[in-house]
Amino acid sequence: MRERWACGHLGVHQMTNLETLSLRGGDWLKDDNLGKLTHHLKQLKLNLYFHPNLEGFRFIAQLAGLQNLKLFTNFREIERMSTSNDEVESRTMLFSGLEFLSHHKCLCKLFLGGTTRKLPVDITLYPPNLMQLKLSETHLEEDPMGILGRLPNLRILKLFERTYVGTKTNCHRGEFLRLEFPQMQQLWSLEDLSVEEGAMPNLKTLKIECCHNMRKFPHGLLQFKKLQRLNLYDVSQELMSEVLKTQGEDWNRIRLIISQTPPP
Repeated sequence: MRERWACGHLGVHQMTNLETLSLRGGDWLKDDNLGKLTHHLKQLKLNLYFHPNLEGFRFIAQLAGLQNLKLFTNFREIERMSTSNDEVESRTMLFSGLEFLSHHKCLCKLFLGGTTRKLPVDITLYPPNLMQLKLSETHLEEDPMGILGRLPNLRILKLFERTYVGTKTNCHRGEFLRLEFPQMQQLWSLEDLSVEEGAMPNLKTLKIECCHNMRKFPHGLLQFKKLQRLNLYDVSQELMSEVLKTQGEDWNRIRLIISQTPPP
């Protein structure tokens, strides 16, 4: 059996030949049932809330062959089960067990959704061969670019709704050396994106969608030699006007896509 969607136990731990599994978390995770799928499981999607007696992601540590991991926190379930704000906070710290992913050499795609407030600063805690990272609803309060920019193999970075709740983000020289495709979507508070010379030298496509407060385009970004596509969807008139008034021969090699409505 190659793929399975499960809402409960259903004897999933006995399906030792599974390669892809998508399910809701629950009490059965406490018995290390997920750890029994160590031989073939390559893709895992979990929609879960953390029980107080479930220690982060320890049950994922044994899945040595994992290549694609998606983890989502069920906010409504957390609020329903919790009796205090402190309990909600402790259950929604999605990155609390990220150090257990640092041993996953096969893990190249990671999608995390749920409140975390802060990212781990030490990049050795991240999967060493991570090529694609997607974040959603993490509500980061500090600019994540200085940390994510040091991930050595990152090529695709997608920051979805409320990943970052700050107003400014900066990409410094020497960061994101392999990044080819960054995407920013529904970062409602973001006003200023700054990209220094020497950052993102391999940038090919930049996509900005529904970032309504962003009004300035990063200075000099159009001069990036490898930039091929610039996608702007449902952004402010100020941002579009600034892009359109930019002149130079660089437009001959860049495909500009602008739309007032998000793509389907």
